[in-house]
Amino acid sequence: MSDQQQIQGVIQTYFDCMYESDPDKTRQAFHPNARITGYLPD
Repeated sequence: MSDQQQIQGVIQTYFDCMYESDPDKTRQAFHPNARITGYLPD
């Protein structure tokens, strides 16, 4: 599998996890040491 195909696969997994709100797919899309942060207004 080429680098481009691997990158496209990770991007597709990311879009799928966001669309499906699937935490398992989220873990697949990010490095195990990644930290996701955000801002939620009060």
